[in-house]
Amino acid sequence: MAPIEIMVDIETLGPPPYGRLLQIGAVGFDFNKVLEPHELLQRKLLIFDMVVDTDHASADTAQFIEHTRIDTDTIKWWNEPSQDEARNAIHLSPRRGTPLECLTAFSSWIKRNLGKKARVWAKPPMFDLGLLRYSFQIAGLKTPWAHRQEACLRTLLWTAKHAMPLEFKVPAITNTGLIPHYGLHDAAEQVTLAQAAMAGLTRLQHPPVAPDGTMKARRGVKHVNEKE
Repeated sequence: MAPIEIMVDIETLGPPPYGRLLQIGAVGFDFNKVLEPHELLQRKLLIFDMVVDTDHASADTAQFIEHTRIDTDTIKWWNEPSQDEARNAIHLSPRRGTPLECLTAFSSWIKRNLGKKARVWAKPPMFDLGLLRYSFQIAGLKTPWAHRQEACLRTLLWTAKHAMPLEFKVPAITNTGLIPHYGLHDAAEQVTLAQAAMAGLTRLQHPPVAPDGTMKARRGVKHVNEKE
């Protein structure tokens, strides 16, 4: 089995590094096959979804509130009619806990699923993973991945698009029922994009073999197994 990669998407009430965490969504995956988001969400052991609830008083919640910030522009954005569906889904989600409960559960899930040579992906890491690292810090927890494991989906998509300008298209995701800006759903959609981009880059390195045994190299591209 391929190492399990992790795609993370968070929702917040402010920008990093001190923005207040609202929701953590994550999906475990590998690059063996491109899966639609609804297929990924059916694999219950490889998804994580928790809402950070700061409405109930506790020592860790008070510390979390003291060291994080709410941004007025972000709150204004969340209150726009276009965000009604995501806002309601987050508000009604039964999967919630205090900041410490959410971060502890997420840390355990990461340690259980992340392959040693795999990566933690985000779009971009500076936002999602940077804010999570700060949240772990103020909760007194160690970040459950190494800095060298962080990877950027935006960079992967850019690479695929520019390496294969005529062939790679961002896949149209259908039959999903996804809610934009609901962390788990965004993470699932981003997995499909990552798998499609990696599949395209893999084909670029290992082009199809013609019946006569020759490889059909793409114009202007030197493949790894071409002779110098």
